[in-house]
Parts: sequence; structure tokens; C-alpha cells
Amino acid sequence: MGSSPITLREWQAMKASEWDLLAKWYDLMCPRDQDLSFYRALAEEQKDPILELGCGTGRVACEMATAGYQVVGIDVSGGQLDHARLRQSRLDPAVRCRLEFRQLSATDFSIQVRFRLIIACFSTVFEIGGADARIAAYKRCREHMQPDGVLALDNSFQGAGAEASWGN
Repeated sequence: MGSSPITLREWQAMKASEWDLLAKWYDLMCPRDQDLSFYRALAEEQKDPILELGCGTGRVACEMATAGYQVVGIDVSGGQLDHARLRQSRLDPAVRCRLEFRQLSATDFSIQVRFRLIIACFSTVFEIGGADARIAAYKRCREHMQPDGVLALDNSFQGAGAEASWGN
């Protein structure tokens, strides 16, 4: 007898648990800043508000808020969001008020804002689930995007240590 495939909810719960366990060490395990100028350039073109899918510890969301943009970051991992909120708490109060973190899934979020820029950094789309889950996330993005908005997806993981070239 074969096992039945897991549901999207089960997948999301499993991934949230994994990311919760990694939250404390994530920024040390995956240090990076080479992509920030790329996201700043997109934000300069598109302006705000900005939505970050899978915002994790808030590395990019906090950078965008520091640059002057209104940002909402969503993630399924409460542990990652705890670290994002800690990072947020260390920012100037004028920056903190431009930044909001919510525990939501990229596949079924509902926010009463339409965004000019939606970003999914560091191969986030591959953590969402299979093709059906990614399609659901893309549909949610389309529903939450302003007519002239942009969806930027990062596929920086190319296997065997290869890293994307930013801006190409």
C-alpha cells in the first residue's frame, strides 16, 4: 500500500515547523545582501506599498522600510516572524511604522491593500509547495496587485552552489 499525498495545509504546517526551528540561526546560515540593491531599484521604479511573500526574518522588508517604503511581510513561520519583529523593533520609530508583519500563507492570504510591488526573495516560491500551490500564490498576488504593479520572483537557487546574477 502506498501512502497518500499530503495536503497543502499539511505541507505548509511542515514547512512552518522547519522554518520555526531554523529561525534562530537563519541569518547566520544564509547571510546575504547582494540582492538588496536589486529590490531597492525595483521599489524606486514601482514605489509602495510593497508586499514580501515569505519574508522570513525580515531582512528585505526592513531594508525596504528603511529606504522609505511602506511594506507588509507575510510568512507561515511564527518563529521567523518573531525574528522579523525583533529586527523591526531595533529600527528607528519612523521606520518601524512603515513595516507590518503577518503570519499568512502565500497561497491564501487576504489583505485589504493593493500593492505596486510584490516580491518573493531567495527562492521562496519553491518553499510554497508544488505547482498547484505556486499557481494559487500567483493568483493571490494578481488579486492583490495594482493594475500597473510588478511581481518579482527570485530563483537564486540554481543548484550545486550556483548563485543568480542580480539584475540579469
